[in-house]
Amino acid sequence: MNNQFSGTKDVADNLAFDLNALNSFLSTQSIDISKILDYKQFKGGQSNPTYLLNSENDQYVLRRKPPGKLLKSAHAVDREYKVLTGLNSSNVPTPKTLILCEDEDVIGTAFYLMEYCSGNIYWDPVASELDITRRKKIFDQMNLGISRLHTQDYIDIGLEDYGKPGNYIERQTSRWTKQYFDSETEVLKDIGLLKGSLDEILEKNLYREFYYHKIGHWMGLDVHDDCPYSIDGKEILFEDDMVMTIEPGIYVNDTADVEARWKGIGVRIENDILVKSDGYENLTAKVPVQAEEIEQLMSE
Repeated sequence: MNNQFSGTKDVADNLAFDLNALNSFLSTQSIDISKILDYKQFKGGQSNPTYLLNSENDQYVLRRKPPGKLLKSAHAVDREYKVLTGLNSSNVPTPKTLILCEDEDVIGTAFYLMEYCSGNIYWDPVASELDITRRKKIFDQMNLGISRLHTQDYIDIGLEDYGKPGNYIERQTSRWTKQYFDSETEVLKDIGLLKGSLDEILEKNLYREFYYHKIGHWMGLDVHDDCPYSIDGKEILFEDDMVMTIEPGIYVNDTADVEARWKGIGVRIENDILVKSDGYENLTAKVPVQAEEIEQLMSE
């Protein structure tokens, strides 16, 4: 068990919230939760900050959106809550959900509460610190949970209106692309390459002057070999040894109506990803991408 990512720590200043406000809210709800006395932040990486709440006679977990400006549809704790609540009635092992609060005036962002389930976190994907007998039992339980999840009828557990069925890969790629455009467009606006409101820039696709292509594509014998993502309406699924490139890039040509210092600049960061049955391999992991690394390489 890796202590770096297991257990709790003191709450970071920028992620703290008003405990009195939380208790005041809970006291008005029809759930049996005693007064929360203190709280800690779980270690490790999670896009949505997660906390251990200690009450007078029990422990709970609070999961919330992070504070600050967020991309549209990102950090959707309400969707997490809906899925977990639906699975509560199934044989899939999930913590019991307690309440969802979308009123940002309570603790600053939307959040939900669920029961606390004590357990161990093994950061190594194969749990190499355990003996083979223990590891076998862990992976048997993981496979059991996954198999049960895939046998659920999403309509029967109340998730019929959760999302659109079909075209998953295409929809995910489209969503990630839009989120990337949203974040990068804001940067281009901040440095003066784009003018006007962010909504207007996105609505009129003004960022296309500097961002010509999407975030990635298939690769083959040639770096720009291409192929469709579906054939006759059927998605092309990942298979062993497929290769994709993830390559966000920004280009400013010499005729652009921008400050002279930006003209003729082009920046593209590319990662070539090899798909494997047990995960993936970044074929370009050792290629420098940080500004200081690139500057060091160019100075040699």
